[in-house]
Amino acid sequence: MINYKVIVFSALASAAVFSSDLKAGSFTLGLYQTKCINVKDDEDGTSSIQEVKLEMNTVTQTTRLFGQFNCQGGVTFENTTSLSYATAKKAEVYEGTAIDLIMISHTLNPKTDLSRDKFNNISFCGVNDWNTNTPREVNGLDCAGSRSPAKSTVIPGIMATEKGNLRFESADTDVYPFERPQFFSPDGVILKKVIEKKVK
Repeated sequence: MINYKVIVFSALASAAVFSSDLKAGSFTLGLYQTKCINVKDDEDGTSSIQEVKLEMNTVTQTTRLFGQFNCQGGVTFENTTSLSYATAKKAEVYEGTAIDLIMISHTLNPKTDLSRDKFNNISFCGVNDWNTNTPREVNGLDCAGSRSPAKSTVIPGIMATEKGNLRFESADTDVYPFERPQFFSPDGVILKKVIEKKVK
C-alpha cells in the first residue's frame, strides 16, 4: 500500500527555480520545481514532483504523486499547502534566514477513481466521502498518524534562495512545542536553475 504519510507530510525539498529575479527582502520570487523523485514502498512503485510558488507574502507547495516510477502513469493525487511567511527578525539561526510560516490551507485531491476509492476504503484523514478531482481541506485532521496543522498555526522555519536555488526547512509539526531548525539538512540536494523555455 502507498505510504501516504510520507507523501503527504514530506518536508519541503530543496528545489530548482523557474523564475524571474524579483525579490522579497532577501528571497528570489518565482516558481521552484524538483526533478522527478522515485518512491519505493512495500507494494507500489510511485514517483512525485514538487512545485513551490514563492510570492511576496505567501508560499504554496504542490506535490503531485504519479502511479509509476519516473513520473509516468498519470497524476494520482495532489497535495497542496498554502502558507504566508514573514522574517522572524529576533530569531538567530546558523544557516539561511529565520522565517515564521502561518498555515492558510492544506488540501488533498484524488485525481483518479482508484485513489478516491483507496482514500475512502481507509477513511483517510477520517473522511470516507472523497470525490475525484475535488480538493478537500484537511487542516487539523489526523491523516495516517500525522495531524495537518490547523489554520493560523505558526510554524518556525529557515529559508534561503541563492543563485537560482531554494533551500527550505521547517519544524517537525508532529513534535510540540515546535523547534526552529538551525541548519539545513545535510542530506538535502541543491538543484540547479531551470531555464524558462519561450513559446514561439
